[in-house]
Amino acid sequence: MPELFRIEHAHDRPLFTPGPVTTSRTVKQAMLRDVHPADPEFVEIVQNVRRQLLESAGVSSGQGFECVLVPGTAASTLETVIGSVVPGAGKILVVLNGADGERLAQIAAGLKIRTNLLKMSDQRLPDLTEIDRTLTEDRAITHVAVAHCDTTSGILNPIDGIGMLARRHHKAFIVDANATLFGIPIDLHSCSADFVVCSSGQCLESVPGIGLVIGLRESLEAVLGSARSHHCDLHAQWKALQNGGPLRSALPSQAMLALAKALEELAAEGGVPARADRYRNNYQTLLSNMRAMGFTEYLDSELQSTIVTAFHGLDCPGFDFQDFHTLLFEKGFVLSPWISSREGLIRIGTIGRILSSDVRSLLDAIWATLQEMKAPLESPSMV
Repeated sequence: MPELFRIEHAHDRPLFTPGPVTTSRTVKQAMLRDVHPADPEFVEIVQNVRRQLLESAGVSSGQGFECVLVPGTAASTLETVIGSVVPGAGKILVVLNGADGERLAQIAAGLKIRTNLLKMSDQRLPDLTEIDRTLTEDRAITHVAVAHCDTTSGILNPIDGIGMLARRHHKAFIVDANATLFGIPIDLHSCSADFVVCSSGQCLESVPGIGLVIGLRESLEAVLGSARSHHCDLHAQWKALQNGGPLRSALPSQAMLALAKALEELAAEGGVPARADRYRNNYQTLLSNMRAMGFTEYLDSELQSTIVTAFHGLDCPGFDFQDFHTLLFEKGFVLSPWISSREGLIRIGTIGRILSSDVRSLLDAIWATLQEMKAPLESPSMV
């Protein structure tokens, strides 16, 4: 196997979470430099990264798309977008079926934006008929927002269908694609999104610290003067990037160097289709073997993404979620610490710089953990 795709966890526990994710040794090494954001070299890196991000996403500036880079986390990037594009008299419809949708609603509430919440079960896809009815009845709505993959459960929401409705009703459409962009093929033309939000620390397999927004140029032009913050002004940041700086919000230089390297590695892997195949293989390896050990999925299979999978804990004597999580951590594996207040779910991410062989190592550790917990199970036939 090429050196690029060897996984080296010498001192780090592999992260089986939906973000942040395990990164390659070479991405980490790319940060071992000091470069000033005003250096011509850095300015050129930023512009190359913007172009490569558009290309990797299957679009280009010639097709009317722009890439805006901002400093911060997935959540802060969402706050920059929502706070910049929804005008003072605007109202946002948040379609939610999990914690990531709740985050969108909380951001809007914190920014004092009028909000209409369309809440669904986290085991159900959003009802397009209900969205259509809401947009028809509530004429004050100006924007629609949804998480593509809600990592509460791993459900993959129908952004093409929601985007079609937003466009039919002449509403701007915001997609939180932090967990999916560059890890699942997304047709940015057909989903009709005005703003697609992503971050460096997930399917791009870089370190956290840089948020990116792929938006329609005409939609970016239309939000001039709408920002609620001087620092977090998406339009101003975009214009500064177009002009080569100085930026409204300076980008962290080491994180940018890591992202540039991560994009090289994405291209070397074969782009988004090849990365999506690797994630799919990771997911299939996880699913078949977790089933063999007696675990059942929280979602019906047709709703499930390849990003993160939620499993019910075992309903048997000896199994305790907290002990299970702790014992796996002691063996060197990190799962998402989030626990559903209703279900006590085990969430396992299959993205980041991991292979199906790494997933098998996790599965071996899970079986060993179950034996330590004395869960009364038959030895599975692992594949």
